Amino acid sequence: YFSSTNQFICAGQSLVVRRYPPEHRDRQAYRTGFVTQCCTGNVHRIFPNFAARMWMWDTRGGLAATLYSASTVSTPVGAAQVQVVIKETTNYPFEGNIRFEISASQPVQFPLHLRIPFWAGQAKLLVNGRPTKKRLIPGTFFTLEGAFKTGDIIELDLPMAVGVEQPVPA
Repeated sequence: YFSSTNQFICAGQSLVVRRYPPEHRDRQAYRTGFVTQCCTGNVHRIFPNFAARMWMWDTRGGLAATLYSASTVSTPVGAAQVQVVIKETTNYPFEGNIRFEISASQPVQFPLHLRIPFWAGQAKLLVNGRPTKKRLIPGTFFTLEGAFKTGDIIELDLPMAVGVEQPVPA
């Protein structure tokens, strides 16, 4: 990787920059329009993008839990745009248990979409302690339709089985 740590001058004509081939020299110069390095220059973008995409709206006023991590989302939902707070408690990806606790200013109907990873063939979902009757299909989003109120608890269990995969020859 190209690196210019502790440079006093970092411009197109500096000695450090001139040792790189011409097509990579702009990566070392501090100026508008410079090209960032591949991984080291972009890795910091992962975290805000992950957080920004953990929860998403759907077109019907619902919410989708797309990436699992301990979080709290507060947003209006449903046709009436009722304020709801969902607290997600989990140690995912180190454990497969994900708990969602709902708080709302009044009961509100909205779709709640939960991502079921493709590897989670034995996923289970409890709503207020009762198992859902519909099958959770790996590699899809499971949609809970209904009215939610303060105190509702949704528990998603994604069993993490250890397995072996054979590489596919190129």
